Amino acid sequence: MAPEVFRHRRYDKKVDVFFSFAMILYVMLEGEPPFANHEPYEAAKHVSDGHRPTFRSKGCTPDLRELIVKCWDTDMNQ
Repeated sequence: MAPEVFRHRRYDKKVDVFFSFAMILYVMLEGEPPFANHEPYEAAKHVSDGHRPTFRSKGCTPDLRELIVKCWDTDMNQ
C-alpha cells in the first residue's frame, strides 16, 4: 500500500495503483526489489518516511525515470 495512504488516513485506490506500478517498473529496470537489504517492516517504514529507491541502472531513460518518480510522489494529489 502506498505510504501516502497511511499518512493521510484516506484510502484512494488510484494512489495504490500508481505506487505499485512505479515499484514494478523499478524492479524491471533494476533487476531487484527496492530496499532488498531491509527487513519488510523496515523497508515500509523507510518508504513511509519519504525515502524512495535510487536508480543505478543505465537502462532507464529520463522520461521513464520521470514517470516512476511521479507515480511514487509523496503528495497523493500528484
